[in-house]
Amino acid sequence: CYICLNGQMERKWQSPEDSVECLKNFSLYSEYFKQNISQDAYIYWQNVIKLCPWFSKSIYVNGVTILTNLINNEKDPSRKEKLIDTLFQTLEKRIEYFGERGYVTGLIGIYLLTYKPAETRLAYIKLLESVDLEGKKTTPYVLSSLLYAVSSLLDKKMIERATALSNLLKATEIAYLNKDDEKNREAYQNALTNLSKFIAQKFKCDEIEKEINDNLTSYNGNVPDYKVDVFLTILNEAGCTKSETFYNLAEQSYNRRPTYESAISLAKILLEKKDYSKAIKYLEDALQMSQQDTQKKVSTLITLASVYENIANYPKAREYAEKAIELDKNSYTAYIIIANSYSRAKGCGDNECTNRANYWVATDVLYQAKKLFPDKEKEINSLIQNYSYYYPKKEECFFYGIKEGDEVEVKCWINKKTKARF
Repeated sequence: CYICLNGQMERKWQSPEDSVECLKNFSLYSEYFKQNISQDAYIYWQNVIKLCPWFSKSIYVNGVTILTNLINNEKDPSRKEKLIDTLFQTLEKRIEYFGERGYVTGLIGIYLLTYKPAETRLAYIKLLESVDLEGKKTTPYVLSSLLYAVSSLLDKKMIERATALSNLLKATEIAYLNKDDEKNREAYQNALTNLSKFIAQKFKCDEIEKEINDNLTSYNGNVPDYKVDVFLTILNEAGCTKSETFYNLAEQSYNRRPTYESAISLAKILLEKKDYSKAIKYLEDALQMSQQDTQKKVSTLITLASVYENIANYPKAREYAEKAIELDKNSYTAYIIIANSYSRAKGCGDNECTNRANYWVATDVLYQAKKLFPDKEKEINSLIQNYSYYYPKKEECFFYGIKEGDEVEVKCWINKKTKARF
């Protein structure tokens, strides 16, 4: 009796002739496969599957490549359908002889979506089974395909919204856990982005918050950090930042592991509540944690400038806006904050003329912005028109010896020189 050892499997040949035929056909199919001649490889590959389906896992891995090549190039519908059926039989046989049910079931789900679009419901079931079996090891392609299947079923009203959301959250968590995977980093990150955006766009805040709260109850307060991060990302993406759910998660995240994202999340909630002093504290913390990321640093500086503008601390508003411009001269919002802050300044003059000279300085900034941002010309012109209405009057300034074009120094915290204009 002839024995072939295959990994942990042991199979017996029925006869010496069988072993010779299997090896011969395996060699022929392999050679054609290497040359990418799928049609000829397929002939001998079929013989290997019949004679010794247990011989090597590679016959299933390569078989899928051969079959998909043939399917994609086949013009005859009947022949194409038979090849597709063979593809699924091959995948089932792989499970029978080599296990890996979770991984291969995911492939079945992916190919059902590709070649049998009418079977979206079955594809969804297979993909979900793969996720349940593989857990964190689920491939990014299964996660992305699951998103596609759920999207299709939701559009056709063939799945409950709560069920869809629950499964998508599970998929999002897996994508998040693998976002730094060396081999498939980009694919996992794309899956994570697409899943988060889809949930944010397709589901309402109350639906998302309910599903998250139901998920949290099983942890009795000891929620894993990765779940907190995922839930915060989704709530942020969906704009669901006003709820207690969001605040509690953000605070929990920050207390455990102070990060830029959690600091920003907490600041957003506190700004909604108009708790500006606490919001500023978290924004300052975020600023310190964004030192190596210019984009984040600029964004935080502009947010701080905006907060100080809202609470009428105009010197601070200018300070942070100017820091943003130092890092990125294309920070349009920063220029507008500075102009607005100048326009609202009080007590920077010592007479009727210079008391309103701050509006000259404000429009100086706007004219500068107009050169840098031609696409914003209409908006900037509107602001210039508004501010110029409050310019000092010609007769008021004449009384103090100030004429058109004269240089005027605007004092106090503004401390800028400008030109008189009427």
